[in-house]
Amino acid sequence: MRRYEEGQERTLNSMICNLCGRRIPVQNGMVKEGVFSADAAMGYFSRKDGVTYHFDLCEDCLEQLMAQFTIPADCTENTELL
Repeated sequence: MRRYEEGQERTLNSMICNLCGRRIPVQNGMVKEGVFSADAAMGYFSRKDGVTYHFDLCEDCLEQLMAQFTIPADCTENTELL
């Protein structure tokens, strides 16, 4: 869950993991650790047609979630970080 400071520029003020509720460090509008952010737009034929979910997970919660997968997520290692 993200909170922004409104002003001339919209600046990220704080972030909380939607699953465990832990505060994720933010400094000068930058997230200071790994976070999984998702925007899931539900489309036609879904039970939630027209609904979009937004959430953030800390690294620990993402690892716990992925450990429950029947089919493991694909993983690639990036050599350049932006």
